[in-house]
Formats: sequence, structure tokens, C-alpha cells
Amino acid sequence: MDKLDTSNDGGMPLELDDIEWMDAAYRDAWYGLISAFGITAPTSFKLSGCVVTKNGTIWTTTAGYICLEGEVLKVDAHSISVSNFYTAKWVLDISYDISNNEQFFNTNNYDTYQIRRGKLAQTAFTMPINYMPYNAKYLTDVIKAATVDMADIKNSIAAMEEDWHEVGGIGEPAFQNSWANVGGNFPNARFKKDVFGWVHFQIYITGGLDSTVAFTFPAGYLPADGSILYPAVLFDKSSAYIGISGSSGNITPNFSGTGGITCIGSFKAA
Repeated sequence: MDKLDTSNDGGMPLELDDIEWMDAAYRDAWYGLISAFGITAPTSFKLSGCVVTKNGTIWTTTAGYICLEGEVLKVDAHSISVSNFYTAKWVLDISYDISNNEQFFNTNNYDTYQIRRGKLAQTAFTMPINYMPYNAKYLTDVIKAATVDMADIKNSIAAMEEDWHEVGGIGEPAFQNSWANVGGNFPNARFKKDVFGWVHFQIYITGGLDSTVAFTFPAGYLPADGSILYPAVLFDKSSAYIGISGSSGNITPNFSGTGGITCIGSFKAA
């Protein structure tokens, strides 16, 4: 924000123009801070308090603070009368502390201490609303509406994701060449595609021979970058690998030891 340069020696005379300069600088800083919310009269908001209640034609507000078109205003508790078929809005009310008027060098006394307050005023109801309504949102609600909750994003993504496809299940790819799930405490061989197009798979299988196809990924679940080899581990701790064909989707274990084979990975789908 703008500021006075007070680095020069010599005794700068402090004048009203200087104070006005500083006042404008602070206001600009605040306006810039809240400009991301696109503040206008109808989108102005409450900061605290300012709870309005109605009893017949008498509308009463508690004390608090509002931000009216970018300016922070204190609100004193007060009541107004609102006619039937009308509503209330927030307005800027300007008065002066006349008990502290200053005498200037020209010997004249002037109103100097301006009191700027937020106040309720009667208004005709309009659509679209072109004023700050009495029940304007609080800043916390404005921020919440203008920002994204990461928990909501995660929940939305989770809701869009498909369930795991379990190999050998009804309507799912079948095992081939005597391959089968290890069973026991191990999950079934499974795969799924997330909302970003990545295929994730978990394989715990046994029973088949080296270099024979265990099962086949369906269309839409094939690697985008062609055939891929993934490191795998045999249950006897021997090394192995699993090949995924980019053209056919065949899953082919390759190993030289014995026992079941396990492999976990993911790839971008074509």
C-alpha cells in the first residue's frame, strides 16, 4: 500500500493532506484484501454481531461490525420502524463529534471528527437486490462459499470412483491356465480405474505355470504406453515379474521359483 516517506531529515510538517494520504492508503489495502470476493452493495457481508430481530414494525439489531461495499463499519445496537411490505437494508450513516470541533488557523471552527457507522434503513424490496440486505451473509459464509473444501473434493472423487473388479467374479474376467486366487488372508486379484483414468491392480495368485496367461484386462483397461513389465515376488521370496500386454490386455506371470506370486501397481489406461 502507499505510505509516507519519512526517511528525510529536517522536520516534515504534518498537515491534513498527509493524514488524508495515510487514511486513503489504509482503505486501499483493505479494499484490495477483500476484492477477491467481488464486493458490491448486494454482496457486502457482516463481520460479527448485527443480529436483526423483528417485532411487528420494529426491527432491532445487536451491535457488531459490517463490511459495506468494502468499508468496515461499526454498528451500534439500535432499532428502526419498517412499514408493511418494506424491508431493511444496511447503509452508511455519517455524523460528527461536534463536542471536539477544531479551530483552524483561519480562526474558524469545523466539523473534524467524522463518525461513520453502519445503520439499518427502510427500503422497498427489489429484485435483483441492489443493496446490502439486513440478513446479509457473514464473512465466514462468504469464504466458505468462495473456497473449496478438500474433504468435499475427496468425497466427491470417492463417490465417482468405481468399485474393485474381482477376477473370477460374476461378469468379471475369468482366470486362465489353472491360475486362481491365493485365498486365505490374501485379497482376491482385483483391479479398478480411477476418475483420472489410472488403472490400479492388486494380484495375489497361484496354481499356474510360468509364462502362461493368468487373466485378461477388458477393453478400456489396457496400458496407454504399450506393454509393461512389473516386478513381482514369489511366496518363496524368489524374484519374478508380471507382464501386461498393451494390445491384448493379457496378464502373464514370469518366474522360476515356486508358490504364489504377488504384484501391485498402476498405469494410465489407453
